[in-house]
Amino acid sequence: MNSCLLLAQQQDDITTEASYTLEGDSDVDQINYKIHAKLFSKMRKNYKAIFSTKLIAERSDVSYNVPILQENELDQFYNLGIELTYVRIINQKWNAVGVFRPQLSSNFASGITSDDFNPNLVVIFNYSSKPDRRLSFGTTYLSNSPIGIPILPYINYWQKLSDKAEMNLGLYESSYSYKVFKETTLTAFFGFEGFNYNISNNLNVGNRVAESVNYVEVRSGIRVKQKLSEGIHFNVHTGYTLSRNFDFVDDSQDEVIGFDMKNNLSIAAGLIINFGTKKQ
Repeated sequence: MNSCLLLAQQQDDITTEASYTLEGDSDVDQINYKIHAKLFSKMRKNYKAIFSTKLIAERSDVSYNVPILQENELDQFYNLGIELTYVRIINQKWNAVGVFRPQLSSNFASGITSDDFNPNLVVIFNYSSKPDRRLSFGTTYLSNSPIGIPILPYINYWQKLSDKAEMNLGLYESSYSYKVFKETTLTAFFGFEGFNYNISNNLNVGNRVAESVNYVEVRSGIRVKQKLSEGIHFNVHTGYTLSRNFDFVDDSQDEVIGFDMKNNLSIAAGLIINFGTKKQ
């Protein structure tokens, strides 16, 4: 079976995570939660394609050291959606992957509005010259891109270096993983994290209007994946942010309010759960 189909088939059934970057002297303090749960996965009988769906639920709790923002229902934001993935074999070395995620991203202070709908679309081609390496490239459309640019390129190179080691080089995250013990994998990583949420009740600031909130951080650190039992793994990482930006922006993604964000320690922890299959 093609390695890309195996990758799609082996998506984790449930992943959970809570992440936090220490506030320090920053204007904003936040903690993020997420749970992704696979709902359905079906491979065609000819092993030429696989289709899967996943539930996406994420929340960000935010507090501000700016008095004017403390009473404006801007303390909780949600991202709720369904992720649809289709993987298709082209030939022995090439595959195409399409991912569509219709989702709602907002603080929902006024219920659900059309501005809360922020669909994402990803189209990727994978080339594997050998089973232990893969080059991926394509295009992403992120209507709620945290950097304000909806169409972005995607490029990634993965290679298994040995029975214990593998590396991943990408635009959005690069990493090196090594299995230090039979049940423990250590990963050094560098990458980007962020979010964009619609502000349900637009915030008037002078003669300007803030319509969404953007957050982007660049961080580097160490991640540990520990097997707890068959089908259950515990993930924890610690690192340090190299850059942080938290802004309220208008409909053109121009800054309306910018916050002073200090670099600090970043931590995250969560579970990976799989039912009825053995995954490492």
